[in-house]
Amino acid sequence: MPGPQTVALDAPAPSPSTAAPSPSPSPSASPSPTPRSAEKQLVDLINAERAKRGCRGLRIDAKLHTAAQRHSEDMAARRYFDHDDPAGRGPESRIDAAGYQWRAWGENIDQRRKAPADVFDDWMDDSYHQQNMLDCRYLDAAVGTAPDPAGGLLWTLDVGTPV
Repeated sequence: MPGPQTVALDAPAPSPSTAAPSPSPSPSASPSPTPRSAEKQLVDLINAERAKRGCRGLRIDAKLHTAAQRHSEDMAARRYFDHDDPAGRGPESRIDAAGYQWRAWGENIDQRRKAPADVFDDWMDDSYHQQNMLDCRYLDAAVGTAPDPAGGLLWTLDVGTPV
């Protein structure tokens, strides 16, 4: 597997009533049970490990998500597995194209795994991937996935520090 690259509740609407309005739900009201996305699950796992090491949690960033998602989809469509696409375009150009203005960025990729916990464990077993996830300088993250033609999913994690 290629190594990573690094640079420097919605509350339910109240039912209509002619009676006096009821108080709005408290912030502790439980949201409706919806499954968490694979992206949220993986970032939550990373953030739990970052917290153990004194790092602030990563925020999911929409622009980084665009870069990560496009890369996973491109790897699936063109059947390759690398940080650089067949034309040589790498993470930096994808992150720039998505409009994320960065001071630093990093990228991890994985393949054939289906569960966020398996991807996390795989990356924790590799010092370069682990460093990208646990570097306290990074503040933002995003995960993109696409079905892997060989089975499972293709995963891209992009992390960054905004300007």
